[in-house]
Amino acid sequence: MSVQAASEVLSRHDFNATYTNEYDSNQTNLSIVSPSAGKKLKIIGGYISMDGTATVGYVKLNFLNNTVIKVFAGSGTFFDFHDILVYGEQGGSLKLNSTLGPDQNFVVVVNYEEQY
Repeated sequence: MSVQAASEVLSRHDFNATYTNEYDSNQTNLSIVSPSAGKKLKIIGGYISMDGTATVGYVKLNFLNNTVIKVFAGSGTFFDFHDILVYGEQGGSLKLNSTLGPDQNFVVVVNYEEQY
């Protein structure tokens, strides 16, 4: 198995928007992507990468109680792109939750589309 750059993996999927951000603290139900009025989100893929120093905790993306991606921490851990197809509810935001602790950096990239 070969490891591809995140930009190479992300560019091969059909989507019309990308959310990207880096965090360095715990997040609780943070709305990271919200659809326009009357629409829902179609999540096409996600990439989560941690700096490798966190040994406990997780990073999770979810709609209400439906988990989209959940990645557990581990020393020296690298995570690749996850090919997924998950629809949110109409008007529902994609939420971010993490329990890695302070000063534990992680990057989140999500490819998505808005649909009626």
